[in-house]
Amino acid sequence: MESIQSVLQYNIAVCKTVRGQLDQASTLLKKVWQGQGPNCRVPAHIIMLVLYIELQLGHADVARTLVKQYCFQYKINS
Repeated sequence: MESIQSVLQYNIAVCKTVRGQLDQASTLLKKVWQGQGPNCRVPAHIIMLVLYIELQLGHADVARTLVKQYCFQYKINS
């Protein structure tokens, strides 16, 4: 039941983002994010939406921190 609620909150956050209600979308996504267990990975689509919202709100420092925390860079050995 908890995952169904998370999906609905994410979908509402997407709608609010499209409408330009970025603060409300951000609040919903924080609820979804906090609903994830400590050992659970946050899905990429949630991270991408949070990054988009934070950049649109002018929070480049928050977006930069998220990228450093969740986007791993792989080194290719030649």
